[in-house]
Amino acid sequence: MLKSVLKDYSDIIYQTQYRMPENYQVIHFDIFLSRYFSKQFYFIKAGIIEQLRNKLKVTFDNDRKCFIDYGSLQKINFTDLQYYQPDVGIDGPRFSDINAPVSILQIDKAYILFDGYHRAFKSILKQETSIQGYVLQLTK
Repeated sequence: MLKSVLKDYSDIIYQTQYRMPENYQVIHFDIFLSRYFSKQFYFIKAGIIEQLRNKLKVTFDNDRKCFIDYGSLQKINFTDLQYYQPDVGIDGPRFSDINAPVSILQIDKAYILFDGYHRAFKSILKQETSIQGYVLQLTK
């Protein structure tokens, strides 16, 4: 499946520069999602994500483990998610188990993929329409 992605989406794949220990191939995830699902997706600005990350740290004393400790395991459709990371390495994940649930932040009725972009990308490539994740509710 990765070979077909490299071929079908070659115009939105590029090589990183100045990465240590080495550069790697990345896909414009925002463009990929729009093409793959034939739908425009909302991407949240990095500054807002940093504010949310800080709120998680203040509320739960961390911004990672809190999803497992206080979230609930749910399946969420990719088309129901909002995103913030516009690019994803196509060979990942490097630091997470490919089958581990992702982290999803719920604010009101919005679901934001907070962590797990490589896992989401790989799931989409397997033609899955949803992903299992720890959904953590956070008030505005």
